[in-house]
Amino acid sequence: MLLRLPMLTAVAAFALAAPVLAQTAPAEAVKDLWCGTAFSLAARDAPPDPTEEDLALVKQFVEGGAMLIERAEAAHIAAGFTADQMIAIKADLEPVVMEQIGGSGENAQFTIEECSALLDPAAAQ
Repeated sequence: MLLRLPMLTAVAAFALAAPVLAQTAPAEAVKDLWCGTAFSLAARDAPPDPTEEDLALVKQFVEGGAMLIERAEAAHIAAGFTADQMIAIKADLEPVVMEQIGGSGENAQFTIEECSALLDPAAAQ
């Protein structure tokens, strides 16, 4: 019985430490999610009387943002994240991205060029 106590203590300590050892998403997935969110937010900011060019850009942002977010979610799930965790991650990320892309965007985690390259990998070469 005395031998079980240290074993139970070790198991309990590991269980408590598990959140500290939380899974991490691949860097590509983090970038996809950030850029997808940025494109989605930018699409919401279309002018009230858009030109054909504006509409084409909004369409690219909506479709590209959705594709990047979907790809990021799949990578996160493959890395061990749950659907509920993804909902929380996306909800927490949106205001951060909004703040970062507001104004000049100089404090953004990724540049428009880096994000655009994810939509057109040939352009990045």
